[in-house]
Amino acid sequence: MTRDISLAAAACLVAATLAGPAPAQTAQTPSEAREATSACERLAPLDPKGVRKVLAQMLGPILGKDAEMWTAADYDSVKRAAVECNKYRNSKGQMVNASSWVDAMDNAMREALPIAMEIARADKDTAEIRRKAPWMPRCFAILEWRRDRKAWTDNSAKLFGKDFLDMTGEELDWSRTVVNECRKAADMIVFARRQATRAKIGTLTAAEIVYVIGKAEQAIKEQSDPNHGKHLVVRDGDRRVPLAYISAESRMMVGIVNRSRELNRNLSASEIVELNSWADDVMANQKSSNPELAYARAVKEVVARQIFR
Repeated sequence: MTRDISLAAAACLVAATLAGPAPAQTAQTPSEAREATSACERLAPLDPKGVRKVLAQMLGPILGKDAEMWTAADYDSVKRAAVECNKYRNSKGQMVNASSWVDAMDNAMREALPIAMEIARADKDTAEIRRKAPWMPRCFAILEWRRDRKAWTDNSAKLFGKDFLDMTGEELDWSRTVVNECRKAADMIVFARRQATRAKIGTLTAAEIVYVIGKAEQAIKEQSDPNHGKHLVVRDGDRRVPLAYISAESRMMVGIVNRSRELNRNLSASEIVELNSWADDVMANQKSSNPELAYARAVKEVVARQIFR
C-alpha cells in the first residue's frame, strides 16, 4: 500500500466542490483538470480498508499526515475526493470506489478520532515538558517498550532519547509524567489494534516503565551517599550496575561488605560464612538476574581475597 500520498492534493480537489457541484457552464482549467486527475491517480492504487487500518490503529503516516493528527475535516476531504473520483480507473486497472472509501473513512473516523483527541490532551498537558525535552516519545511509542528482566536491560535510550540511567533526576520525573499521561491513549491504541485482553496492556506497560524509572532514581541516590566512594562497585562492561537492580536481601548482603569498607575493618568469620552462603545460593539459582549474579561474584571475590591474603 502506498503511504506517501499527499492529503493536501486530495483536499485541493475537493475545495471547489464543498459548496456543491459547479455550474454546468463552468469548465475546469487545464491546471484544475490535471490536479483532479492527479488526486484520482493517487487514490486509485490505495486499498480503503488498508488506509482505515493505518488510521484506526495509529500505525503511522498515511496520505501525508500522521494518523493521530487527522481531523474530521481531513476525513471529509478524502470522502469528497473519492466521490468526485468515483469509478476512475488508472492505467493498471485500479479503480476508485466511492462507496468503499466513504465507509472506510466513516469507520476510521469513529475509531481513530477519540484516540487522536486523547493523544492531543496528553500532548497539551505535557507541552511544557516537551518544549524542554522534545525527545520525549509520543503516546503510541510507549507500546514499543521492551525490557529483558533477567539481563536488566531495556530500550529506554531508543524510546526516550536517553537511557534512564543517563538521565538527570528532573529528566526522569519528566519521563514519568509523560508516561502516566499516555496511559489511557495507550490502552485505546491497544484495543484498536485488536490486542486487548482483560488486562490493560497500555496501563501495564506504563506501570512497568514507571517502575524502571523509579529504579533509575534510586541508582542516582546511591551515588549521593557520602561513603559511596568506599562501596563495592560492580560493572557490566563500562556501566555501573546499581544496587537498586538487586533484591532487598541481596542489598543487605552487599551492605555487610560496604559497612566493613566504611569502617575499614575485616569481615568477621560469621559474616564470611553468611556472605558465602548467600552468594552460592544466588549463583546456583537459574532465575537469578544478571545484576544479582554480578554482585554475588564480586562478593565472593572480596571474601576470597580476605581469606587467602
